[in-house]
Amino acid sequence: MEVLLVLSIAGIVMAIALPRIVAIRAALTLDAAAQEVVAQLNLSRSEAIRRNVAVSFVKISASQFRVGTLTQRDLPGGVTFGTSTPDSVRFASFGPPSTGAATLALQIGSRTRNVRVNAAGYASY
Repeated sequence: MEVLLVLSIAGIVMAIALPRIVAIRAALTLDAAAQEVVAQLNLSRSEAIRRNVAVSFVKISASQFRVGTLTQRDLPGGVTFGTSTPDSVRFASFGPPSTGAATLALQIGSRTRNVRVNAAGYASY
């Protein structure tokens, strides 16, 4: 009898907590993807300045990108670029994006996080 009561209470607690855990996991995955994209955009800018050549951050597919001539990278689990995201951001040899300021939308489910590149070339979210 006591075991049944404990299992019932545990089931109710899990039914309440599970949707929140899933939502928190999606938010954390989206934040991790935004941090990764910001880091790679800043790497693109730094490489352009360091090598004194233009370097591009290129969206290869809905969930893959490449920095310069480096290998392609995947966004973390289930995160995709939004449809309004530009196909590339090209950084001039002195740092600013030659394509102008840009906003890259990242999505997972119904959640969206925007990564912005300002006119000076600094990325943030």
